[in-house]
Amino acid sequence: MTLRLILAAAFALALVACASEEPPVDTVVTTIAYEHVPSGFVFPLDVGPFTRTNVYPGRAGSDGVIVGYAHMMPTGPMLITVTLEASPPVTAQPATIDPACRQLFAQRRDDIAKSNAAVKWLEDRDVTLNIVGDSRPAMMVAFDYEFRGNPVRGFLFITCNLNGKWTLHYRVTSPRDPQVGQAVASFIAALPAQLAPAGKAEETSK
Repeated sequence: MTLRLILAAAFALALVACASEEPPVDTVVTTIAYEHVPSGFVFPLDVGPFTRTNVYPGRAGSDGVIVGYAHMMPTGPMLITVTLEASPPVTAQPATIDPACRQLFAQRRDDIAKSNAAVKWLEDRDVTLNIVGDSRPAMMVAFDYEFRGNPVRGFLFITCNLNGKWTLHYRVTSPRDPQVGQAVASFIAALPAQLAPAGKAEETSK
């Protein structure tokens, strides 16, 4: 791991430790592709220019996992935390985005506001994400804030009922750089992958 990536990983750990919506840091070290056994989704070591930094147990009762990736851009570290957990029960049909999923998104947005008092909301809208080769309805919010005196830009994307069961959260922390949007889209299109070749993924406990 290069020095620049080590610095990005350290920044990621500090960010998780300070974010009230994330669990306490309890790192599961993996050295090859990680397969989340309940879903069959795979989180490789590298996704484009991003390198996986950590695998955390999911929130209590979520049957999920939280996976961190980092990429050192010329303007600073770009971090993406992927949370995979069971979706809330579907409350209405048909709905492009179920109301229970919108409620979850609102809760996570509130978590961001609570942990970043000076957050400036930039954009909040429905989007379409390409995930595991499938076009998925999702919700997105973009915001600016400062982390330890550094101006950063944040994004939160949430989509529910992937494969009928799973919710994906993508929490992005990055420099305020115009190249960020394309990097995020490419990352989401590539991760998670499904499934791992036999014997090539490491299974770890939640």
